[in-house]
Amino acid sequence: AEGVVVADMLRERYGKDPREIWERVEGEAKKSGIELDLSQQPRSYPTQKGHTLVRLARDKGTQHALANAITWAYFMDHRQTNDDEVLADIAVEHGFTREEALAAVRSEVALRTTHELAIWASQQGIQGVPFFIFDNQFALSGCQPQEVFTKAFEAAIDPSKLKRG
Repeated sequence: AEGVVVADMLRERYGKDPREIWERVEGEAKKSGIELDLSQQPRSYPTQKGHTLVRLARDKGTQHALANAITWAYFMDHRQTNDDEVLADIAVEHGFTREEALAAVRSEVALRTTHELAIWASQQGIQGVPFFIFDNQFALSGCQPQEVFTKAFEAAIDPSKLKRG
């Protein structure tokens, strides 16, 4: 799959130069010691296969590690993470056999289940990743500075600290 040109998608969605968006995200990554260069991965690929593997990794206890590995492969190693073989290479390091991983990303039933869960999440208002829900009362979507999370945790502990406006 060719994927979508990220710069074009961001320009269309937000109506501004994608470099502004990338600079903010890259700046937050740098604060965590991650040298992220979003211009090195010019295309975005469908994520349904990767999400399917991550969903299935829950039973293996490797869900978080696999999600991180797929994310790293895409953003840092600039790999095409919708490719079955690439995903299988990653999954074998996280509790899957190669055959099991390939079967999962090629299974119509498994992919349909993931798609249905994505629809449900969208209906709940979840539109991006990462997405955090605090005390079932409010949420944060996307890359946010540490200060935003600090305020969110404080508001979850003491809702009177939440400034509405």
